[in-house]
Amino acid sequence: MIQVNQSSGSLALHDHVIASSVGGVSISAAGSIDEQNDSSTLNVRTDGQLTLVAGGSIGQSAGANLGGTGNLDVQATALSASAGSVGVFVSHTGEVTVTSAATNTGDIELQATQTFSVTGPVIAATSGDIVMQASQIVLGDSGDVTASSGEIQLTAFSSGGLSVASGAVLTTDQGSVSGQFLNASNPLAGSSSVGAALDDTNSVAEIDVAFIGSSASD
Repeated sequence: MIQVNQSSGSLALHDHVIASSVGGVSISAAGSIDEQNDSSTLNVRTDGQLTLVAGGSIGQSAGANLGGTGNLDVQATALSASAGSVGVFVSHTGEVTVTSAATNTGDIELQATQTFSVTGPVIAATSGDIVMQASQIVLGDSGDVTASSGEIQLTAFSSGGLSVASGAVLTTDQGSVSGQFLNASNPLAGSSSVGAALDDTNSVAEIDVAFIGSSASD
């Protein structure tokens, strides 16, 4: 296990600055965790769990369509990231299990070149959007995604690349939608699983679910 703790101020990571083939890596900072030079070169690599905790932000926004290089570049088996403010901005090489991601304020931007398997909560607590892009995105039963005052955008680039388990719940300030609802053969018809049929007498909200950049079947 490699542990790095910046007890005051922020932490700037150079290219290839931390690597571990045995055990995980834990990085914490009272301020922000960022890369020294914005690029797509890996800053941190581990064959185990990568834990990032910052009082400020983790990385910087990659901008429109996540096309920039401001985000922190990492590679790990599993990823947990928690930021106190501004947001979490991480780009991952390969496939990864996201055990948790959270920020008190600001956006969450997560990218992966292969598969995101989300097994724990992803939460933008008070403000901010959540944007996830990967070849495949798999939300497990505990992979709830919550943007308390923002939008959620999940983009899977491979055909059929978005999978939402029945127990997973996507929530914004406009309401919630569950994997159980999305996976129903006709969710608006009503059933014991998804509740009464949606019609003009009992509809209390509008639900918009868009699959962008994917022909996902779920």
